[in-house]
Amino acid sequence: MTEEETFWVFTHLLERILPPDYYAQMMGVNADTEYFKDVLLPTYLPDVSEHFKKYNFNSTFFCYNWFVCLF
Repeated sequence: MTEEETFWVFTHLLERILPPDYYAQMMGVNADTEYFKDVLLPTYLPDVSEHFKKYNFNSTFFCYNWFVCLF
């Protein structure tokens, strides 16, 4: 995929596939980070999830930026 094709795919994702309020009020990003913290992390990395719980570390601290960059 060329750089230009990648740009247009990214543009299509943002304008057509993601809901309009995903970025406007960050509702989609907040929902995705909570889902990551509550479902995905305990399911796929239970040891990491338990370690975070033990030290009362909120994983949304780092994954929030991931989701903003990814989407």
